[in-house]
Amino acid sequence: MRKMIVSDFDNTLYHKGVIDKKDIEKIKHFRLEGNIFVIATGSSYTSFKRKIEGFNLEYDYLIVNHGTGVYKEDKLIYDEKLDEDILLELINRYDLSKKENYTVIKNTRGNFFSTSKKGLVSPDEKDIVKVHIEFDKDNYEKEVSYLKNKYKDRLNIYEILSNYDIELISSKTSKLKKIEDIIEKEKIDVKNVYTIGDGNSDYEMIKKYNGYAVENAIKRVKKVAVKTVLSVGELIDDALKEKL
Repeated sequence: MRKMIVSDFDNTLYHKGVIDKKDIEKIKHFRLEGNIFVIATGSSYTSFKRKIEGFNLEYDYLIVNHGTGVYKEDKLIYDEKLDEDILLELINRYDLSKKENYTVIKNTRGNFFSTSKKGLVSPDEKDIVKVHIEFDKDNYEKEVSYLKNKYKDRLNIYEILSNYDIELISSKTSKLKKIEDIIEKEKIDVKNVYTIGDGNSDYEMIKKYNGYAVENAIKRVKKVAVKTVLSVGELIDDALKEKL
C-alpha cells in the first residue's frame, strides 16, 4: 500500500532561501517507491514557484494559500475564492483600496491580496482567494477578535508567527480539507498518511494524521505532534521504516 507525506513549505522544508539537498533526494526516493508527496503552503503559487527555482524539487500535489488552490502537475484543479461581500468589507474597513495601504511588490511586508494563480495582486483583481492584513500591537487583538466573531463560520483566520499579521481565506477550505480530498482521490489508507509543519495553518493536519513537527514549530503544533524532527528527510526515513 502506498504512503503519503504532506509537508508545509516555509520554515519546514524551505529555510532561509534553501532546501536541503538531502531532503530533495529523500523526496525523490520516496516518490520512486510509488508514494505520494504533497506540499501544503500558505504561499501563493507564484511565490512558491519562485522560491523553488534551481532546487529540482519533486512533488505530486501542491496546495497553496492554506488550501484555496490545489495543483496537480502544475495544473490548477481546485480554486476557492473569498465571498465578494466579505472582501468588500475588508477593503472598506481597512481602507485597502488605497495604494499606500497594500503592496504588489515582491518580498515586501504589508497588506496584500492573492489569487490561486498570481502572488501579490491589487484589490480590484478578480478571483481573490486570500487577504493578508498587517496590524500593529495596539489594534491587533481588537481587530482579530472582531473578525473572528463576525465571520466565525465564513472565514479561516491564520495568525502569522512573530508579528501582528493575519491571513484570511474562505472557511470552505483549508489544508486539512484538501489533504482529505487527495487521500480519497488517491485511495490512501489514512494510517499511511504523514504530515509535517511548524505553524497555525498546519495544526489541524498534524493533529489528525501521523503529525510531525520541526524544531522551530510553535508550541501548540509540537504538543499534538507524535514526534519533533530536524528535517522532512527524517520523517521520510521514519515513514519508509514503518511496516505496511
